[in-house]
Amino acid sequence: MGETMVKIKGMFLEGLRLFQNFILIMLPYALSKAGNHSRNTTIVTLVAVTFLFIIIGKRKIELDKKLIILGAVYILTTSLSFWSIRDSYNSEQLKTYTGVIIYMLFAFSVTQIEIDKRLYRWFPILISIFSLSPAYRALLEWHQNGFSMDYRIFGDSWPSVFCMELGMMVLASIVVIFYEKQKIFKIISSIALVIGFIAIVGIQARIAIAMIPLFFILIAVSKNLKIGVKLGIVLLVCLLVIVSTDFEKYFKRFDSEDPGGSYSNQIRVEIYKRSKELIRENAVLGIGFYNLRGVNLRDEPRLQEYVDIETLGIVKEIPGTQENLKLWSYSATHLHNNILETLVTQGVLGLISYVCFLFFVLVNLLKNLRNKDFSENREIFVLAFIAFLYITIDGIIDTNIYMIKVNQAFFFMMGLALNKRFFVRKPEKDGE
Repeated sequence: MGETMVKIKGMFLEGLRLFQNFILIMLPYALSKAGNHSRNTTIVTLVAVTFLFIIIGKRKIELDKKLIILGAVYILTTSLSFWSIRDSYNSEQLKTYTGVIIYMLFAFSVTQIEIDKRLYRWFPILISIFSLSPAYRALLEWHQNGFSMDYRIFGDSWPSVFCMELGMMVLASIVVIFYEKQKIFKIISSIALVIGFIAIVGIQARIAIAMIPLFFILIAVSKNLKIGVKLGIVLLVCLLVIVSTDFEKYFKRFDSEDPGGSYSNQIRVEIYKRSKELIRENAVLGIGFYNLRGVNLRDEPRLQEYVDIETLGIVKEIPGTQENLKLWSYSATHLHNNILETLVTQGVLGLISYVCFLFFVLVNLLKNLRNKDFSENREIFVLAFIAFLYITIDGIIDTNIYMIKVNQAFFFMMGLALNKRFFVRKPEKDGE
């Protein structure tokens, strides 16, 4: 009876492991879909199955202990921050809070899945191929608006969210181009890179437009210095062509004299000024998770004409004038900087745990990147590393820690790269 139960348990655990790998393979497709329903269902299912696998199988958790502790502390400080607004939170704050928690657990779950390391090669390829879907939706939207230089592609989201989400998928195309051996995948990824980058130009995302060519050149140089230099010259020539032709109009947000860009930058200065006031008032615990607009509304009655107090939704757009700069800053939902956002909303403890957590994520990424067991297949580790830099650099001018769609793709890549349960399934010998 005991042996039978052991066999049943073993078969059940093997079924769970296969199911985990099936979900893992499907995730690049789910991440490319519009909306969050299929993504959320897939991610929550994976988290549940992984914890069930660990509990029933009594599997030892293989992950850096400091990373686990700091991740738990950050989840705790985030929960305390949300608890402080328990009597006044709205549905958006609840959705964002649960997203932050679930996607950190999602990253943890991915690190605990037993994966044949030969599968790693396929993840960047799949992400690159499926990036064509959101890129196509973006170009279709831009086409419907006459490819206007005054229109910013939204892509089923805010432009700042969509550019980060699509940008990480485009990074996978760059990695495949330089690391994949089969030409067919190189060609497909090259097409995906061009189409994705054109879509990002339509989003007018300055950081993404600058970083994607930069990462392209850096990876090219790391693979072959001569090829990297040649590609750099080609990109420089393309840039000169752009600034000397009518194509320059599509990069107008780089022009500091542009009224929209200049006004937008002035608003951010006012937002940063506002953050100083809030830090002095709530340095230890912060003002509450994702609660900037809620606090601003109580301090700035004039906003009631433009913002619904109960839902914190915009009733009508605030006129873009110099007189309304401060009013615009008081209507902001976030502080356009991850460090400031964490400090203001979650206090000093939240900031320390957040920064330390990111630091140890980076440390562990570099350790796995140098792991000799992956000397022949580094694609996913290079992708995770540049995705980490991509998100971190963007976090200087935007608050991407609350971007749910971005967190899904980001933590998926981090989880894969931090996984220590890789193995190589040995071929069976004849007669065995």
